Amino acid sequence: MQLRAAVLPKNHALGRTPTKLTQNIGVTNADDTPTARGDTSPCISLYAAETLTGRSRRTLWRKVADGTLPRGPDDAQGRATVPWLALSPWLKLPPGEPTQALVLTADAGVASAQAELGEALLQAGAAGGAVYWFQLAARQGAGDAMHWLAMCHLRGEGCEASLPQGMVWLAKAAGAGHRIAQSQLEGWRETGGLAAYTQYRDNT
Repeated sequence: MQLRAAVLPKNHALGRTPTKLTQNIGVTNADDTPTARGDTSPCISLYAAETLTGRSRRTLWRKVADGTLPRGPDDAQGRATVPWLALSPWLKLPPGEPTQALVLTADAGVASAQAELGEALLQAGAAGGAVYWFQLAARQGAGDAMHWLAMCHLRGEGCEASLPQGMVWLAKAAGAGHRIAQSQLEGWRETGGLAAYTQYRDNT
């Protein structure tokens, strides 16, 4: 999947903009930790950092505590943040500007960017992180995210496989106007539901 450069609207619905902070961070040492260098780097929430690096928040907090990972200012929601540039050695996605723009927009609460970031993480093999972003986008009514959540539950990707949860999210996606979800739901109803799901699961 090719990431699109996401642009954060000046006055988007949630009224938040990415946090910025000047941090002494740069390239990495031999032990995979950031070296010191003066740079201005935007910051992202620790929750976002967890999904993008595959490292738990406990591990990230430990790196903050021992000085390995700089800490940024708390964001508008009171969440702890870390500089984007400091995370680049550990990212599951390419650390270029399109990824950065997409992550900052998603972390600021834009549902379309959250769904796109979830899809990118899913394709990168970081299914657990993908589910986090799909859930955030789905809460805002994003049909694409609802459909991806349905597929994740049906396949057991990034979450426990669950037919009931998968069908719930598929129905929600269909109700939100997602055409593929509508077609799948109608097809499964016509062919007996569970049997159709089993066939789908075994062929994906």
